[in-house]
Amino acid sequence: MSRIQRQKIRDICPLDLQRIYGMMFIKLNKTANSMKTLTKDYLITGSAWGLIVVVSLVFWTTDDPEVQLDFTFESIALAVILFTIFLAGICSLKYCQYQNFVEKRTFYQRIAFLVCIVSFAALAGIFYYLLIGLLFVLLSTTFLDYMKPSQAWLLAVAVPILAGTYDVFFKQMSFYIEIKLLFIVLNSLVLVSSSKIKSEQQAMEQASQLLRELQATQHLLESTVKRDERLRIARDLHDSMGHKLTALKLQLELASHLAPDLMLDKVNTAKKLSGTLLDDVRASVNEFRDSNGIDLNKAVKALVPNIASVRFELKLDLNQQLLSNRQAETLFRCIQESITNVLRHANANHCLIELDDNGCNAFLRVQDNGDTKNSSNNPGNGLAGMAERVKEVDGEIMCGFNQSGFEVKLSLPLDHIH
Repeated sequence: MSRIQRQKIRDICPLDLQRIYGMMFIKLNKTANSMKTLTKDYLITGSAWGLIVVVSLVFWTTDDPEVQLDFTFESIALAVILFTIFLAGICSLKYCQYQNFVEKRTFYQRIAFLVCIVSFAALAGIFYYLLIGLLFVLLSTTFLDYMKPSQAWLLAVAVPILAGTYDVFFKQMSFYIEIKLLFIVLNSLVLVSSSKIKSEQQAMEQASQLLRELQATQHLLESTVKRDERLRIARDLHDSMGHKLTALKLQLELASHLAPDLMLDKVNTAKKLSGTLLDDVRASVNEFRDSNGIDLNKAVKALVPNIASVRFELKLDLNQQLLSNRQAETLFRCIQESITNVLRHANANHCLIELDDNGCNAFLRVQDNGDTKNSSNNPGNGLAGMAERVKEVDGEIMCGFNQSGFEVKLSLPLDHIH
């Protein structure tokens, strides 16, 4: 989008609509950049794969003794099918890296990895590892996205050694330790590069999350400032105009009893006008006090990240008119801490955030589907801080693991506000 187009939007759109357009363009740009990166990744992977296939088939036509099958139509078809299955598997792994269907993302990646390993093992049984080992180097570029670093390094070292052992015992070939060491080094270089890229991506996600938290805090601060200004105006109207109009009405009431008959109609009319004006002032004061400027829902939506690893589901049914500034900030900070815990510690791919009330209490529930194997009952500093915040506003909080993952539940009393 050009600078002139953005300026036109600023000129014709209100502020809130500008923010909506801004978020839309950011998401579209992120999607476009992801698709460009994925396309580039596909081109590089496909080119390397095609080169390996062509060279392998060329060596096969020269009656290479290291190839275990004769160069027949059936054998060629089998090899091409295995190569194609491997390509489909690695392309699926690449696709999963850039998509947001997180609930079954790990499951799909494991299936695709299994497909790649099976086809790779079959090809390694047909061809010599010198060429087929390059396929495993391609596959190792995806390891850190769906397995632990220790598992990735184990595969990077073990697979070339196992392939050499297979060549010795089943193909009656030499081990060629220098070739195996070469592939171990190649796999290691790929893992180091992938680790650096992953660290940079995590740093960018953390910076993006900090920016979202800043924007969400800004939304909440703007709402709080608007509400405080409304309350100040309401107090000023009540203290100045309200008191003076009441005094004027009392004076006119006294004048109606003392005024001569010729002036009585005029005095009564003025008394009615003052009463109407006083009612209008009171209505305005009540409207200012009843209008809650705090938009907690907007702040929460700005806080929730849009990343591929975790899908956040929001159910915001809270009547914000019942919240005080302090309670809104408490709920906001608890949601902020819960999101941080999900991203850093939970190893989850789905998180549900629910805000609701029953007229007397406000309720917050945050449920993730993270790993419960390493569960601990000792709360960290973040959870302890949440408990302290909730206690300061006379609320209650419960945190713990259940069958689905980790759950945070809290309630704040609302009946004392009005």
